[in-house]
Amino acid sequence: MSRAKFFSMLRVAGGTLFGALIVIAFGAPVIAWLDARAPFQLTRDLAWLGWLILLAACALIASAEFSFVRFGGATGVPGNAPHALVAHGVYRWVRNPLYLGGNAIVWSVALIHGSAGVLLLAILLAPLYHLFVVCSEEPRLEKRYGDAYRTYKKMTPRWLPRPPI
Repeated sequence: MSRAKFFSMLRVAGGTLFGALIVIAFGAPVIAWLDARAPFQLTRDLAWLGWLILLAACALIASAEFSFVRFGGATGVPGNAPHALVAHGVYRWVRNPLYLGGNAIVWSVALIHGSAGVLLLAILLAPLYHLFVVCSEEPRLEKRYGDAYRTYKKMTPRWLPRPPI
């Protein structure tokens, strides 16, 4: 791995850690407030499933970031867009592995902590991710990559991973 790619990956890891700390610092009080007012409570009997989902989501995100660096020459974070359409690695299976993994992490936290507030947040985030991707990201990618992206869209599902055709 080149020095530039190594530092790109390091920047992604640092940004992810910083984002997680911000979510914990500011999100935890909001979640506690939501949990206290939720019309239902979750059991922690499914915490094991939450841990499995969390591990899978982290692996998905790491694989997506690795694919961005390896096949796109950049990290994909704002200001460091890939130089080429990334349709390799996990991107052969699903078009939006980062959003999918991010939402899966929220679902996993709801199960691990038995938090109705986090579950409500996950339910709200899913359609917001979808709207952002459909209304903002996909048109921008079509403009940037043209027919290559349109072909990729036809071959690769947006949200539910499937083996490449």
